[in-house]
Amino acid sequence: LFTRGFMHASVTTFLPTFIKLETGNIWLAGFGLTAFEAIGVAGVLSSGTLSDHFGRRQILVISLLCSPISLFLFIYTSGLLRCLMLLLTGFTLLSTTPVMLAIVQENAKNSPSTANGIFMMVSFISRSAIVVIVGMIADHIGLSATYCISAAIGFISIPFIIMLPENKMIP
Repeated sequence: LFTRGFMHASVTTFLPTFIKLETGNIWLAGFGLTAFEAIGVAGVLSSGTLSDHFGRRQILVISLLCSPISLFLFIYTSGLLRCLMLLLTGFTLLSTTPVMLAIVQENAKNSPSTANGIFMMVSFISRSAIVVIVGMIADHIGLSATYCISAAIGFISIPFIIMLPENKMIP
């Protein structure tokens, strides 16, 4: 949650500001966030089913490899490719939450409601703190560099995901 939180918080909170600073167009900034979140909904809706068939760990690894790479490419490209990288970032980054929640539910057989509540609490608290940290970093070094740092931090999650036990695939 923590390492993914840097990418999630920096993009969802500061994307309109980033696009406005880059283009000067407030409408494009609003559209960018809308497109990011809309494709993220598609990622959320598909990731649970995909993780049921291919495994939770595999989907998390794919998502958390693609998210930072596409965020880096979003920063360093332009035009249509930049738009596509924003959409790929939204699809892969936002798709991780239902998979993580499924892992929590599967490992809390005796008290799934409590586990869900703890997961959501940790998620909200860590993300709230991370938004403040990301904002302070962005004030000092700019949003582009902050996005790159957030993407780099996102890669830190991969070893932790690989350490998760394999789940059984549904036939």
